[in-house]
Amino acid sequence: NDAHLWAEKYSGTLDDIFDVQEKVSRSITAALKLKLTPEESQKIAERPIDNVAAYQCYLRANVEIWRFTESSLNSALVHLQQGLDMLGANALLYSAMASVYFQLANIGAGQEDCIAKAEEYAQRALALDPDSPQGHFVMGVIAGAFRGDLHEWIRRLKAALAISPNFVDALGFLAGPYIVSVGKLAAAEPLLQRMKQIDPLNPWNHVFLGLFLRYDGQYAASLDPFRRYYEADQDNPYAQFSY
Repeated sequence: NDAHLWAEKYSGTLDDIFDVQEKVSRSITAALKLKLTPEESQKIAERPIDNVAAYQCYLRANVEIWRFTESSLNSALVHLQQGLDMLGANALLYSAMASVYFQLANIGAGQEDCIAKAEEYAQRALALDPDSPQGHFVMGVIAGAFRGDLHEWIRRLKAALAISPNFVDALGFLAGPYIVSVGKLAAAEPLLQRMKQIDPLNPWNHVFLGLFLRYDGQYAASLDPFRRYYEADQDNPYAQFSY
């Protein structure tokens, strides 16, 4: 009914941002009178990277990973190495390193050596944190893209979503094999809707919607999402190819 339930002001520095995030989450939970399970309460307190500068390195790298150029991927490696130099071993940074090497193989800038490094870093991430959704994600896409194992792709991405239901990359890339490889469009559609609901500004929404429409035979309709993706990043080779 549009009644105002909660509002608050917080002050601090960027170094306090993770503390502020947890306080906001718990305050909203209390205002909505929600009762958290012990697991949910633990999730709120989790910090995969408890260092703002290192987390910024991760975020910058994550943008570069999906720009599909060798230079952007080399830039991502630099950012991630800076983060590892600050933190030491870290599951989130290791899984991002795995994604970089996966992508280098994916665009043809490397092959067996990059696939092996991708698997190595993903396994390092999972050794540190067996419940790393990003680790399961990378192992899944490697299995599907380079090992021809669609069952493992789907199993791994379902495992990632069981751990982190709002992990948008896993939602999209789980929809991918349903659309492209096995033709189960009905299974893909709710995944794409959830992805858009969680992260409406994510450019991958356009990619997977375009794929969905194209494989559904709606060729004219598929042009619009691919055009939006291209307009958002015109130097991206995959955006150019799709459009």
